[in-house]
Amino acid sequence: MWRYDAAGKGFENYVFDDASGIRRYTSPGWVGGRLTWTLASKGRQLDRFVFERKGSTHYAVAYSRFTGKQTGVAVDTLQCERQPAA
Repeated sequence: MWRYDAAGKGFENYVFDDASGIRRYTSPGWVGGRLTWTLASKGRQLDRFVFERKGSTHYAVAYSRFTGKQTGVAVDTLQCERQPAA
């Protein structure tokens, strides 16, 4: 679930999993061609999703996890392309 937080002037993204877990990501919105969702706990970044525009019909989604030293480790990247109408 994505929503805009007017008081915080940013976006929130809630992810619900099948083990009754809930994760809350935050984002300032689009910065340049990127929309970055960050999950933080106790001031430490845990993981991140980055949506990046690659053109009018293409974007990429990258998922990274962070170690104790705040070093991002790429986990997965998806390339998405709009298909022409059938």
